[in-house]
Amino acid sequence: MVSAYLQSWQRPFIVEALEFVEGDGRIAVRVRWKGTARSGGGQVESQNTHVWEFRDQRAIRFDVYDDHDEALKALRAPPGGGGGTPAG
Repeated sequence: MVSAYLQSWQRPFIVEALEFVEGDGRIAVRVRWKGTARSGGGQVESQNTHVWEFRDQRAIRFDVYDDHDEALKALRAPPGGGGGTPAG
C-alpha cells in the first residue's frame, strides 16, 4: 500500500515535517508531501499525520491519518490500540 503510493510520485518529491506533538512513548508528525504525479504530470500536494510508537528507542508501530484531529486522539489513547500500519 505505501509502496504503491510512493510509486505514484515522480522523483524527486519533498516530504516536509510541519509539526511534532509528543505523547507517552509516541509522537505525531504532521507532514506535507509536494511533487509531481507520474500519471498526468500534475503538481500534487498532500498532508497527513503520522503517529509513531516507540519501545526501547525503536519504532514498533506507524499509523497514518488523513485527519489531524483523529491522529491527535489516537496519540492520547492508550498505546497499542486501534488499527494502522505496523512499522517494519
